[in-house]
Amino acid sequence: MSRTKGKREAGGRRSGDLYEEEKHSSGGWSGGKKALAAVLCLLAVLVLAGAGWWFLFVRAPDVKDNDRPLVNNNNPNRKPEEDGDGEQVLTGRKEDYFTFLLLGKDTSSGSTDTIILVSYDVVNQAVNCMSIPRDTMVNVGWDIKRVNSVYSAKESSGGGIEGLKKQVGLLTGVTPDFHVIIEWKAVGKLVEALGGVYFDVPYDMNYDDPYQDLHIHQSKGYRLLDGDDAMQVVRWRKNNSGTNYGDTTRVGVQQAFLKAVAKQCLQLKNWTKVGAFAKIFFENVEASEELSLNNLLWFAQKAMGVDIDNVSFVTMPGEYEGWAWSRTYQNNQSYVFADPGEIVKLVNTSFNPYSRDITEDDLQIMYKNKNGSLGITNGTVLDT
Repeated sequence: MSRTKGKREAGGRRSGDLYEEEKHSSGGWSGGKKALAAVLCLLAVLVLAGAGWWFLFVRAPDVKDNDRPLVNNNNPNRKPEEDGDGEQVLTGRKEDYFTFLLLGKDTSSGSTDTIILVSYDVVNQAVNCMSIPRDTMVNVGWDIKRVNSVYSAKESSGGGIEGLKKQVGLLTGVTPDFHVIIEWKAVGKLVEALGGVYFDVPYDMNYDDPYQDLHIHQSKGYRLLDGDDAMQVVRWRKNNSGTNYGDTTRVGVQQAFLKAVAKQCLQLKNWTKVGAFAKIFFENVEASEELSLNNLLWFAQKAMGVDIDNVSFVTMPGEYEGWAWSRTYQNNQSYVFADPGEIVKLVNTSFNPYSRDITEDDLQIMYKNKNGSLGITNGTVLDT
């Protein structure tokens, strides 16, 4: 396509076309050419500098010292394993394999009713998520022995985020490298930023709790959910009719919904919304201090290659115990007892970041004796 050429000006320069080859009487480039060359050189320097900064500073986190829960240097209950020289033997890590503890924090109560162990195998671009039912029994010294009671308990008693990471490690054999705590309201904001999410609501959901100002009314079926719909779906577990679908059903609904959100987020058309996603993240997410901005950029770069078909959700294997047995403790609670054998199989298949297999000896699992008392594998019950 031809350009319309401007009139000749004083000095023989031609206006309006920086790309036209035009020289001074001295044989040098015109002032416009020099300016363009300077700009291009500056851009080249900036690109090279940016690339150099990226390769120098944007890198994978260093997790080589984070080992199995019973040999972790930060774990007071570590189990010493020694070689011939009396040195502790660390397991070693798989290359670029990371684990996260993902927590959904209820905006009104502050409790962590959604607990998910996530593994990210960067080499194979696979993400696996294991939901841990909030009613899972853990070895703690207070009356309510559910895993979801740990985060809000005093750190001095074994609670807080580090206490919860420890308990997840003892349940699964994997000590999470990092934690990410998401306010559930962020899910609604993310759905709004996406313009809604298509989801097949599996049940008619009708529940009202005036105390929490919680009102859930969703009809069964496939449709586009907005942010408020999304918040209702992920918080539902029972209906006003008295039907209690329980925590394991709610976990399944949350898993399906989070996968639907992830699928939509990974669509190319939504990469233009990265800025909005980042704003929601920084306003509603608390992450491990060890996760620097450089680490987050590295993970973001790698995550671009994840196929939604390589993202899987499972629930921790366990045995549900209802209300009748729990009255033994007079605390009106129901519990899930983890199944160590099945957990070991699942973890070694999809969640193990270490160089050797997890065994049942790496776990501490609560169980119920025939007389109704509690026992624990590989440890001592804190509250007999």
